[in-house]
Amino acid sequence: MIGKILAVFRYELKQSFGIGTTVIWLLIILFPSALQLLINSRLDGAGNVAIEDAGMLVVVLIPGAVCLLNALMSMSSFLHIELEGNTWPYVAVRSQGKVAMMFGKYLVAVTRSIAAGLFALMLMMPLTSHALETDSGLLVDVTAALVVLSSVSYCSLFCMLGVIMHKRPLIMAVIYMVAFEGVISILPAVVNKITIHYYLRSMLVRWMDWRILDLPILSDPNIFSLESNTPLDLFFLAAINVFCLVTAATLLVNKEYRVGEAI
Repeated sequence: MIGKILAVFRYELKQSFGIGTTVIWLLIILFPSALQLLINSRLDGAGNVAIEDAGMLVVVLIPGAVCLLNALMSMSSFLHIELEGNTWPYVAVRSQGKVAMMFGKYLVAVTRSIAAGLFALMLMMPLTSHALETDSGLLVDVTAALVVLSSVSYCSLFCMLGVIMHKRPLIMAVIYMVAFEGVISILPAVVNKITIHYYLRSMLVRWMDWRILDLPILSDPNIFSLESNTPLDLFFLAAINVFCLVTAATLLVNKEYRVGEAI
């Protein structure tokens, strides 16, 4: 099984560097730096920016936008592409072909998402470090860790959504992203604990040792897991990832798909 997954990973990684996908990938990477340049030009001479403001912007734009968008584009349509391209029968008839295809594409999506997040961080930090003083090194480490966690988590989430809603994957994934990771994740209620963003921002505040009331947004303590701790947050995040991947693999193996069904 591992050999098959790695074979799919190598093949799909080469295929993922087409001209169109590479251009979109680079534009997503450049977006945070472009926005930071615009902010710097507007704030030129207007005084220092608060450390919490500058740091929160980095985390919102990179783990929360760059990694999420890469995961959305890479994984939400992985099954749709196979069905629409008439390649699904070749995958389905091979021993363990469905699962190997899914995990191979998942690894490619995670790899590209992590790479995009780290490149975006390298480009954005020189434009932001003037406002961070001595916290810049810590923010780089924390953001890099959140890039990995965000990439792994959002790719598994969109993998499951891509299997469940394979007929209109991008549209349904965007709706889910806005509704759950956008609106529900910031509600001061228990329901926000089923979202990935809840655990990512909680670990950010804990690792950076920020006071909630100093944050420019999301200042309600009920939307953070501050009563918890990092190992417990990582456990719940891992549980969400395992649930998404197991659900996706189970549906992929047991459900029958027809070529052209996604069109």
